[in-house]
Amino acid sequence: MGPNIYDDLLSIENGTFSHTTTSPSVLTSINLHVKYNTLTILTGPSGSGKTTLLEAILGELSTQSRSIHFDSRFNAAAEVAYCSQRVWLRNESVERNILNGAPFEEAWWKKVVWASGLEGEIEGLCESESVGHGAGAISGGQKQRIVSLGIPDLHTKGQPFADF
Repeated sequence: MGPNIYDDLLSIENGTFSHTTTSPSVLTSINLHVKYNTLTILTGPSGSGKTTLLEAILGELSTQSRSIHFDSRFNAAAEVAYCSQRVWLRNESVERNILNGAPFEEAWWKKVVWASGLEGEIEGLCESESVGHGAGAISGGQKQRIVSLGIPDLHTKGQPFADF
């Protein structure tokens, strides 16, 4: 039987997390239950630990106990994508970063550029200008959208932009 809305997809019980096993805790006494088929939003002021909590959930932080539990029916490795605030782009054009090795298909390209809100913002950068290390011509938000469009599964699985 599949999960229902009363099942925990993810739970954290009294979680305490640090950047390394020897560094001080950066999050303490965290309790969180995320149910299946629900929307969960992390809000708070800058520096309050939202990103740190996501990094803890992703296993990027040390935990002082086995406090994070995913439902056994959930394959986090296959079903979770994360775009860090510190975006890394290849030192290539916007187009090459988005295509990520996939062949160029004009109809798909137009759909994803429109759906991502990059239409009208990247025309001059698509073919020639490098947007990798030190690129100042695009904003942090634009970089995040470019990275998320470059996820290989967007090219092959589920046709996420088919309805646009």
